[in-house]
Amino acid sequence: MLHLLLATPALRSPVVRHHSLYANGSFAVDTTVEVPRFEPGVEALEHLKREGYVVVRGIANASELDEARRLLWSFLEGAGVGVRREEPSTWHRSKPNPYGIVWGFGVGHSRFMWYIRTRPRLLKMFELIWSTDDLLASFEGFSMMPPPAQESSWQMAESWFHTDQNAKSRPGRQTVQSFTSLWDQDEGTGAFVVVPRSHKRHMEVTRRVYEARPRTDDEQQFLMIPADDIVLRSPRKPHLVRCKAGDAVLWDSRTVHCNTPRLIQAIPWVSPARAEALEEPTPRPSRLVAYASFAPRKRASDVVIRKRQHGLREQQTCTHWPFDYTCIPTPASRGEVASDPLLLAQPLHKHLIGYTDAQIDAWYHGRPPSGNTHADSGFDHPLPLDLQRSEHELQQILKADQASMDASRRTDSIRS
Repeated sequence: MLHLLLATPALRSPVVRHHSLYANGSFAVDTTVEVPRFEPGVEALEHLKREGYVVVRGIANASELDEARRLLWSFLEGAGVGVRREEPSTWHRSKPNPYGIVWGFGVGHSRFMWYIRTRPRLLKMFELIWSTDDLLASFEGFSMMPPPAQESSWQMAESWFHTDQNAKSRPGRQTVQSFTSLWDQDEGTGAFVVVPRSHKRHMEVTRRVYEARPRTDDEQQFLMIPADDIVLRSPRKPHLVRCKAGDAVLWDSRTVHCNTPRLIQAIPWVSPARAEALEEPTPRPSRLVAYASFAPRKRASDVVIRKRQHGLREQQTCTHWPFDYTCIPTPASRGEVASDPLLLAQPLHKHLIGYTDAQIDAWYHGRPPSGNTHADSGFDHPLPLDLQRSEHELQQILKADQASMDASRRTDSIRS
């Protein structure tokens, strides 16, 4: 068994070249760590708190995985750009960025992504993390890596260690992120790479980011780790995290991490997950993971809740911050279709968007609407997704709320 594997440099684009993590010109990652897999529960939570990440087994069972894969291809083939499941050479038309992440075509509100977000075992884990079942879901997309034969036609990044949180503006634990894997992943397919316990050094890591890039905006939450930063060398080095199909990997947003394409060396060795992929009759991605983050609803303002409700209609994809509304432009404004969108939102979907029990109950009983996001309102009858207000009316409400918040900030500034 090869424990230190190297990525072929000709097929990779180093984002930041950390010299201590390269050997003979190739990105080298430790694969000796046997990462435990936990049931959703207290032990998993303790591992997350201690190590900054955790693998939770069986978020999706075999039948759920079949359905998730069906919905994945329904989304990809429905984007109208010529993606065909049987032809891997067409998969790059879904426009993954160099990190493999697909943001476009309204993916954040596709049936595929909503199916992943509503798996009971995933929700159970996040309810335990936040000690509440009143959660908001992020509107993220997924990450896809191609089969080896297609790697040369994709732009693939490596060595992009980062943290998804800025300690200068958001110190302490703010969000926990996750992905659910549709297939087994290991060093032969591409996988998650983590620096254990780095979340406990987040403040000092952020300080060094500012030293390396003084013009970093305080509200920029994505922080690329500077070249050869000590967090990657001592006391714990990065290691690869294997997981099984249907497992979820969760991590504290302060934790230093990245993904990596498959790691190979010029020897005849095939990893277990890669061998399984070769045996499948239908082509499939080397790696496919769907992202989801959850946070308590109480952390979001009414303005954000209304924007989230409106964003569902617009099929808008956003970042991992459920209590912010930081999103990419809508599919319509990007000249894209919203592929295989969620057209019938069930009560669980509505809860995770931000509607309250009272609003959902009011919708079922046909009571009249109100502008208050905590009131007994929020839905048209019989159309579940409509906010029962015109586009113009909604924009006026959002503008009024934002003006009120701006006035409040000015008053606070004068007082201080």
